[in-house]
Amino acid sequence: MMLSEMKLLPYFMGSFAVLCWGLRLVADTFYFLSGDLLGRLTNTSNKKRLNAFVSGFSTSFMFQSINHFNRVLTNYVSIRTADQVLGNFVFLGVLLGQSIVVLVMSIDLGFFPQLMIAGGMFFSSWFNQTNLKSIFRMIMGYGIIFWSIQLFLGIIMPLGSNLELFGVMINNYNYLFILLYLLLGIIITVLFQKPILILLLAVVMGKTGFVDMATALCLVIGANLGFSYSTIHTGGAKSRIKVVTYANFIFHILVALVCIIFLDELVGLIESVVPRMHSLDNFYELFGLQLFAGYLIINFLIGIFSLIFLKPLSILLRRNISFSDDKEDNPSDFANGDYEMLPSNALIITYKEIKKFALNVDFMFDQCRHYLFDDKKNQSKTLITIKQIEQEADVVQNQLIFYICKIMEKKLTVGQSFEAQGFSRIIDELESITDYLEKVAIYKNRLVTDNHDSGLIRKEFVEFYDRVWDYYKLMLNSFERQMIMDLSTFTGISEELKIISQEVREKYLEELSKSKMISPSTVLVYSDMVISLRKIRGHIFNIAQTLCRINMNLEN
Repeated sequence: MMLSEMKLLPYFMGSFAVLCWGLRLVADTFYFLSGDLLGRLTNTSNKKRLNAFVSGFSTSFMFQSINHFNRVLTNYVSIRTADQVLGNFVFLGVLLGQSIVVLVMSIDLGFFPQLMIAGGMFFSSWFNQTNLKSIFRMIMGYGIIFWSIQLFLGIIMPLGSNLELFGVMINNYNYLFILLYLLLGIIITVLFQKPILILLLAVVMGKTGFVDMATALCLVIGANLGFSYSTIHTGGAKSRIKVVTYANFIFHILVALVCIIFLDELVGLIESVVPRMHSLDNFYELFGLQLFAGYLIINFLIGIFSLIFLKPLSILLRRNISFSDDKEDNPSDFANGDYEMLPSNALIITYKEIKKFALNVDFMFDQCRHYLFDDKKNQSKTLITIKQIEQEADVVQNQLIFYICKIMEKKLTVGQSFEAQGFSRIIDELESITDYLEKVAIYKNRLVTDNHDSGLIRKEFVEFYDRVWDYYKLMLNSFERQMIMDLSTFTGISEELKIISQEVREKYLEELSKSKMISPSTVLVYSDMVISLRKIRGHIFNIAQTLCRINMNLEN
């Protein structure tokens, strides 16, 4: 970096902070709209694949973090059903996203605006700290990384002429020199877990004439290899994820070998698609666009390989590679505490199991309503089902809490620890809801047979039950979206239900004083049932409050 450019560094860092903040907002919005929203529109297999593809694309394009990519991959590779196809579409989305990154960075806006765009994308996933000292350390730390790479390249470039003396020359390329840059791309990506770093270097060095097209392609091929290799080690020990990551790593290796062997032909193909301007003033003007075309071709080849050969290769890997967890997962495995995975993956699994728990509670609401208000004479089977759900809830609660304790024994970040504690509270609240629903169902047996369904008492209770159930469904929908950021709606409904419960009990007493046909014991039982529903209302609000705190903590 020249001295005149160094003087602009403070300006760059200040503008860079604003850019990162804006990109973070765009990334959050785009990730929600493109990934989560699309996935809720339909459950057809093609839409699921499209959702996986778009989620992978937005992850790569906006966040550029291998760890963040792994969270998305884990969501699409089912824990109980081997679904390598969806995982493969996440990879395909990532490849397209990285290609678009090259295109964005190739826009000729001048050195510093272009560097700011690339830097903003590079730091956007980290620029979410409230501590100014942490922000400053982060920027300075990565500034040292950039300068260290520049120093490394400054040492390695003069060696190029010496390497030509003993390098293997094929198709006018020194393959020892080419492999050196390929290795550089792999090492930097594996060390810093950011493929965009190599893409940035390739574009900037190519546009300044520091490297030619063949060398730049080797850098980005190395970034691909480093990315696919890193996903194997950040994916934990779950065999279904391992199969997907191993398969994609093999595809990357095969395509890398083909591209290096036919490097001259690849460069010729790129220049035929995007002809280079040969005037001295704009000789490198289209370099970024050419690199984008080359990277798109490489990723297209990887995509073709994976779409055609993923299934047979997955079968081959399962037969010939011993994974640590070939047995099927089920909730009872939580008690074993022998998961060899990153805490982030363990928390994802826990969250998925909690969602299943919450759906079972919703089913219990449905069964309880049928038992209370259907006019069928024999509903003993429904009551048995309700009791079984409550008993299973006790078992699931114990297993999940034990599993979370095992997670918390590992080294967690502050955010992960907060998330684990929040999950524990949600599990307890869900189990409490099942207890009160069982009580409501059992109360029916205490009603006086002749009067339990008469007049205002039954009508008011049915309406209140449905309101509480709708409140739970609202929480459940927000739970699925992971988007509870504002408690005002939940607070308002909770207070409204509290007032309604008081009014319903007062109406019961008023009805008792007016009609001598209604037994006092019936009124007391209905009153107890209303109290149980009011307590369920409180537990639902506690879940919503906990989810809101978890999401706010993840945002901060």
